[in-house]
Amino acid sequence: NDRFEARLGRQRITLDNHRFVGNVGWRQNEQTFDGGWLALTPATGWRLQYGYLASVQRVFGDTAINPLLGEREVDSHLFDVEYAPGGRWKLGSLLLAHEDRDVPTDSHLTWALRWLDQRSLTEGVGLGWRAEYARQWDMGNQPARFGVDYWRVEPSLTWQGITFNAGWERLDGDGRRGFQTPLATLHAFNGWADRFLATPANGLDDRFIGLAGTLGKAKWGLTWHDFDAARHNADYGSEWDASLGYPLPFGLSALVKLARYDSDGFSADVTKFWLQLEYRR
Repeated sequence: NDRFEARLGRQRITLDNHRFVGNVGWRQNEQTFDGGWLALTPATGWRLQYGYLASVQRVFGDTAINPLLGEREVDSHLFDVEYAPGGRWKLGSLLLAHEDRDVPTDSHLTWALRWLDQRSLTEGVGLGWRAEYARQWDMGNQPARFGVDYWRVEPSLTWQGITFNAGWERLDGDGRRGFQTPLATLHAFNGWADRFLATPANGLDDRFIGLAGTLGKAKWGLTWHDFDAARHNADYGSEWDASLGYPLPFGLSALVKLARYDSDGFSADVTKFWLQLEYRR
């Protein structure tokens, strides 16, 4: 019903913008979880969610050469609370206790806060805002000892169907370990070239600006990233990302994506191109 939901078994689980838990849904084989899920709406504007995860079915599937790329045995708990009183702004908090039985160095305890706001200024003009903070510690079978922070600030402005956003995301690092989000839809963050799926030991500062909109039936987007180390400010390079999507007849849609990462000496330069055709009934 509208107030209560319960699920058991293999399932898709996503939280908010997928930064901490997501399904990597754009890939042909998406990420799913074995476990249980409870969601409760006790009063208007409130939503409480709890999940238990026993395993993670990753995007590389059962045919992966390294079995750990296909599946991870975990013992993880998720608690998420969200309050959205008027449908315009939201406050939320997540507690994620993630113990990875196969890769102990991925185990961690994360507590996160988020605030989202979306409002109309005048006809055709809207202002949006996202602010997040999180703290991550070692827990369980994690062999290291650490405490690192996460920040994200992202304002956006929409005018006549075109959205401009600018933001700053910081994943701290202490020189031994960076703030990690192994259950996230990682491709959606820090550039589509996927150079930072694992946060470097000195952390990551990602400053970005973007434009997105529609042109007829087509949807387009363009984003630029500038990357630095959160600790010691080393230059990690920059990246351009561009996408164009178009709906086709008979339930088909096409997507073209391009990512160009310039390393500035941090890693190797990378160019990636995707051409995707999707069918939905």
